[in-house]
Amino acid sequence: MYAYIENEEVTRTGRLPKTWTKKDGTTVSGFHLLPEDEIKAEGWISLVEDKPEFDPDTHYLQISSYDIKEDKVIRRYEVIELPAEESEPGMILENHLLDLDYRVSKMELGL
Repeated sequence: MYAYIENEEVTRTGRLPKTWTKKDGTTVSGFHLLPEDEIKAEGWISLVEDKPEFDPDTHYLQISSYDIKEDKVIRRYEVIELPAEESEPGMILENHLLDLDYRVSKMELGL
């Protein structure tokens, strides 16, 4: 996983693109195969996740910040308590699964 740094902020996360328009205006096919120093020069840095332990029955993780270092970006999370729901027991599980699906989708999109 990588993070793309633009104006000292993380603007994208995920796999390296296969095709990339470099800062000099040239387009590179096979960008993900370039040497690490060239990838870094274009603003892509290795991404490391710092996930704390939590009980998934009562809490979930939410991205809280990115710590940009010279050689890596650390994605930090905060533990959020699941809201107590006053409904039928089956609804609690169904709502939890919908919420989990939503959060996973956001993470996959790098949001």
